[in-house]
This record gives sequence, C-alpha cells and structure tokens, in this order.
Amino acid sequence: TFGVPWVAFGIRVMSQFEHFVPAAWQALKPQISTHYAEAGADKVREASIIPGPAPADPTPKLLKNGWTTQEIDELKAALDALNYGNPKYL
Repeated sequence: TFGVPWVAFGIRVMSQFEHFVPAAWQALKPQISTHYAEAGADKVREASIIPGPAPADPTPKLLKNGWTTQEIDELKAALDALNYGNPKYL
C-alpha cells in the first residue's frame, strides 16, 4: 500500500471500472512497493520546498481566532499526512 490513510479521488473514480484498479495495481505494485518509490516521493517533497525563510507559525493566530490546541494539533497531523502521502500519487 501507499501507507496513507486515504484513497486519492482519481483512484476512486477509476475503481468504477471493474477490472481497472486490480489490473493497474498488479502492474504497478512491484515498482511502487520499493524503497526506490519511497525515495522518489521524498525527492518530490524536497523539490516542492520554496527557498527562503520558513512561513510564520500560524498557531498564535489560530488560538486568537478561537481554535483549541487540540484542533490545531489535529490540523497539523492532517497536513503532515497530506504532505507525506500526496507525492506518492504522482
């Protein structure tokens, strides 16, 4: 598996074609189930970093606007998961 907690929209759409996803997975699994594929996703993540200073921490503004610490932690976890998983679908 891709090790992510969701199925990309495109995969869900393709699953409507009965035999497509099983056949595609059978063909792709040997290539994407390797450390090479994980390293490729890491390279995509690294290439997406914009040079310059890090963005300001949004936590103080979120707290000021009524967010709880738990909600902020949940948001950060969701963003981390998307940052980790989205390159794998490329």
